[in-house]
Amino acid sequence: MLCCHAAFPQEDRFSVKVGIGTPGNQTAVFPEVSETMRVHGAPAYRIETGYTFPRHITVEAYIAYADVSYITGQSHDVDDQGRLETKASWLSTDAWHYGAKVGYHPLADWLERRDAWRWDMYYMLCVGGVSADVKLGSLFEYSLCIGGVFYFTPRWGLYAEYSFGVFFNDTHHRLHGGIAYRF
Repeated sequence: MLCCHAAFPQEDRFSVKVGIGTPGNQTAVFPEVSETMRVHGAPAYRIETGYTFPRHITVEAYIAYADVSYITGQSHDVDDQGRLETKASWLSTDAWHYGAKVGYHPLADWLERRDAWRWDMYYMLCVGGVSADVKLGSLFEYSLCIGGVFYFTPRWGLYAEYSFGVFFNDTHHRLHGGIAYRF
């Protein structure tokens, strides 16, 4: 760590985020009966590390793990009382998500750095891939992300991010958040 501070003397340039996010599981769609059903799944666990350059540009790398559920079959039928029954069957697979993010912090000049608390908002372009046993869609992911960190101490904060793009299992939205640390 001393080597890093000697090579990059500015304070608060490096960051680490540890969080949890939406699993991004497939949705069972029954167009014949206008019904959708979410497939169950575990959340995605994520860790990121980054560096903020002068001029408010950030470069980050991330890795995430999720037990992703995918649909193997779906059906609909009418029971004896005339009620519609929809069914979907699914399996789970391990999925490792990885990638890079490039972002801009528009409020960095406007907000003064405070020891007690501070807010940091950012926009990011994210590109990455997925390593999984089953191909549910594209193994390449990309998205636009908006996020923010509320630092409640000079180094520790809570973050939240929303991403809209093309993901592994043909979903288009992701949400994750957790703890952030700057050094």
